[in-house]
Amino acid sequence: MDSEIIAALIGGGATLLAALLAIFGTTISSALKRKSLGYPSIKGCWKATWYIDGIDEIYLEDIVMIKKIRGMKIYGEGINTGKGNYPLTGKFSKNLILNFIYESNKDYVSLSGVIILKMNPLGEQCSGKWYGYTKEDKITGGTVIWDRR
Repeated sequence: MDSEIIAALIGGGATLLAALLAIFGTTISSALKRKSLGYPSIKGCWKATWYIDGIDEIYLEDIVMIKKIRGMKIYGEGINTGKGNYPLTGKFSKNLILNFIYESNKDYVSLSGVIILKMNPLGEQCSGKWYGYTKEDKITGGTVIWDRR
């Protein structure tokens, strides 16, 4: 085979490899980082149970669907047929901690707020706290538990 053809094939292969690394490198790197932090996969469906501080009864039960993970960022949606859906965005932190921001313009106690969850090592349950502002500009919140479905 001619050395020019070999050089062209090597150059083309290197260009293709560089393009693939540019496209998938961040995703692979982030997946490895999440794995090194000890995170199991969190994509999928979770049953969420929400409580308000000082009240023993369940405030709300709904479904949280984690739809997409890009790098260390998490994108999902809370699904509630009675009160409407709400978007969630979050990120992975160290020690199996997940941080989320939610916002709703529907009939919820809290319109906008934060959720901080600690995941168990098996990835079957997350528990933590949620807090947000009400329509009356007061902060409310309490305990939240997510169970994988």
